[in-house]
Amino acid sequence: MIRFNYRFKINTWLALVLLLFVFACIRPLSGPSRPVLISPEELAVLYSPEINFKWNNNGAVLYVIQVTGDAKFRSVIVEDTVDAPEAVVFLKTDGNYWWRVKGQSEEGLWGDWSEPRSFILQRFVLVNKTNTTGYPHDIAIHANYAYVADGQAGLAVFQVEQPGQPIFISRIMDSLNVAWGVEVKDSLVLVAYGYKELFIVNARNPENLKIMGILEYPQPGYGYDLAVLDSWAFIAAGAQFIAIDISQPSYPNLRFQYYYPRNCRDIVIKENHCFLACEQLGVTSWRVDTFPPIQVGAFDTEGSSRGVAVRDNLLFVADGRNGLVIVNVAVPENMSSLATVNLPGYANSVTVDDTLVLVACGSEGLAIVNCVQPEQPYMVAQIATPYAYATGVSDDGKYYLICDRDWGIVTIRKEF
Repeated sequence: MIRFNYRFKINTWLALVLLLFVFACIRPLSGPSRPVLISPEELAVLYSPEINFKWNNNGAVLYVIQVTGDAKFRSVIVEDTVDAPEAVVFLKTDGNYWWRVKGQSEEGLWGDWSEPRSFILQRFVLVNKTNTTGYPHDIAIHANYAYVADGQAGLAVFQVEQPGQPIFISRIMDSLNVAWGVEVKDSLVLVAYGYKELFIVNARNPENLKIMGILEYPQPGYGYDLAVLDSWAFIAAGAQFIAIDISQPSYPNLRFQYYYPRNCRDIVIKENHCFLACEQLGVTSWRVDTFPPIQVGAFDTEGSSRGVAVRDNLLFVADGRNGLVIVNVAVPENMSSLATVNLPGYANSVTVDDTLVLVACGSEGLAIVNCVQPEQPYMVAQIATPYAYATGVSDDGKYYLICDRDWGIVTIRKEF
C-alpha cells in the first residue's frame, strides 16, 4: 500500500502560491516608451544640409538617432548619441532620407525605435527647360545673355535676365558645320565651329548678329573649344593646338599649330599658362606669354580628359569614366594629383562656381562636387537630365544653366 505525505504536499502548494505572489508583485524593468518624432515633418523638403532634428521628451536620459538613405535602415549614414530630445546633423549629399530615434532609461535599458520618418534634402531645384534647335554643347553667359554653341544649329542667343525663363533672341549658323565651344570677349562672340575652327561674331546687338571673321585653314583641325587671352584665341582643335591672332577680328591670323596624336577637346587659361584636355594623353600645360607658345608640362590622368576648368592653383579635369580629377598646378611644369571623385556617367565638361565644381556627366546629368577641401572633395547633388554636355553659371550666381542634348537649356535654381 502506498502512503502519501500530506504535510509535504501542502508545503509544496504553499511554496508555489508564494512564488506566484512574488512574481505578481515584482515586475521586470522596461525601457522608455517609443519617442514621437516632431521635426522635420514627414516628406518635408529641406534646403540646408545642417538639419535640426527634434522629438518628444519621453523621460530617457540618452537617445540614439539614426539617419539613412535606405527606408529599411540597412545602411546607416549617421548614428549619434545625445542627452536631449534634439540633435543637429550635417548631411553632405542631397537626396531622400529616413530617420528614427530610441531612448535609454536611467537603469540602462533601451526602448524601441520610433516610427521612422522621411524627408528630402534639395539644395538645387530644376525650374525650367527651354528647347533648343540643335544639340547645345557649350554656353557662355555675359551681361544677361546666354550664348549657346548649339551644335548643328550654330550659335543661339537667349536673353537670361530672368534665368528661370530664358527667351530666344537670335541665331546665326552654317548648316555644314557643328558648333562646339563658345567664348565672349567684349562685344565679340567666338565659336569653335568644327571644320571652321574659329567663327567670330559681332554681338554688339544680340538681336542682330553679324559675322566678322572666319578661320578654316588648318587641316586636320576641328574646333572643339577655345579660350581668349588679350588679342589671342587658343583653340583645342582635335588633332591640333592652334594659336590665332585676333587683333583684327575681321581677319583672324593663324600663327601657330601643334599636332597631337589624340583629340584636344577642351582648353582653359590661367594667367600666362593654358591647359589642354587631350583625352588619352591627359592634360598638357603651355606657356602662352611667349611666341611661339611652349609646352612646359604634362599630366596623364587615369581616364579620358574631356574638360578642364581652373581656380587659383587648382585644375579640375572632367576625366570620362574616371570622374573628376583635381590637379595641383601651382607649378605648371610639375603638375600633381590631389584627389579623384568617382562620379556616375561619363564626365564631359567641368565648370567652377566658387567652391562648387559642376561636372556634366552625359546620361547621368549634372554632378555637383564640394571642393572646399580640395584633398577631400565629395558630391553634394546629382541633377538627372537625359544627356548633359556643359553648364554655365548666371551672372548673379543663383542659377545653373545646363546644356542638355534632349531638353535644351535646363535651369537649376540654388536654394541657399
